[in-house]
Amino acid sequence: MSVSKQLEEILRQEEHGQKEYRNLYQKNPAAYDSPIRSWKEFRERFSTEITKEAPTPVKGFLSEKEIFTNEDVQVHCFKNVRFCPPFLHKLEFIKIVYIMEGTAVFYLSDKRYDMSEGNFCIVAPGVEQALFTADSNGIAVNILMRASTFTRTFSTLLYEQGILGNFFWKMAYTNYCNRVLFFSATPDDRMKQTVLRLYEQAQLETKKSNLVQESYVCILLGEGIRRHSQNMKILEGFDGSVWQIPEILQDMKQHLQDITLKELASRWNRREDTLRHELKMETGYSFSQLLGDIRLQTAADLLCRTNKSVEEIMEEVGCGDSAAFYRNFKRRYGVTPQTYRIQRG
Repeated sequence: MSVSKQLEEILRQEEHGQKEYRNLYQKNPAAYDSPIRSWKEFRERFSTEITKEAPTPVKGFLSEKEIFTNEDVQVHCFKNVRFCPPFLHKLEFIKIVYIMEGTAVFYLSDKRYDMSEGNFCIVAPGVEQALFTADSNGIAVNILMRASTFTRTFSTLLYEQGILGNFFWKMAYTNYCNRVLFFSATPDDRMKQTVLRLYEQAQLETKKSNLVQESYVCILLGEGIRRHSQNMKILEGFDGSVWQIPEILQDMKQHLQDITLKELASRWNRREDTLRHELKMETGYSFSQLLGDIRLQTAADLLCRTNKSVEEIMEEVGCGDSAAFYRNFKRRYGVTPQTYRIQRG
């Protein structure tokens, strides 16, 4: 049996709590027709008595500390428990849902979205959501990633125009994203194989396997965006009101050496104080903070993609104070630029 087939067989196995949840579902399928916010609420839907405690943990909010107990771990990957009621909850981190086989239902608050094989979505932190799988043969995989790691890994997507840029910018720079990037993609064997490999590495739980998992997440979303962007949409509350912000950030990135707030405001037909206020209101950051952040992100990207020296990169991104650059880089990424290049290059 091939490795892929072995992994698929493992994914099809019954997970903890599935038997108990399946028995409840068979007794009263109607109790699963809409999402709930507590086990008490779920018990009240049944005409017969059920256990006072849920077979698996049920919480309305999950923090990064609860999930990523090891500071070296950046990614988690596991199956969604089949027949587990759709408990609405919020996360402090990023969640990617991939439907490997069968069907599932994704709830964004009380709104229902049907998902089928090949569909996937990216859930921003703080979004009230739930995933429900009542398909005995269905396999829905949850991929969790620290928000800071996600932003660092996919920083280039902040500068895309249109839906993609707006979603990632909102997710990276605000605390009120309340959006899900949904791909109604067709079954894709390449993406399925990537998820299988990601799941395989997740079982190893080592520092090295975690770096491999990050790479697989990059491949998964890269392939998803490249191959299925025509089937991409934002769920819940996309109003287009921030359409220029990714373009303004891109403009800043293209003029890192000598950009000033005054010049930026002039190019975008705004008063200087107006643009300063807009940036602060929309992102929570000042112009200088955003500029410093973009410079560090760009420097980190150049360290991985080029053989340029640190001094050359500093000059390219407009950082003239080497001591400040090294200090800020280590504060942001936890290591020196040279170590970062070795680890990520």
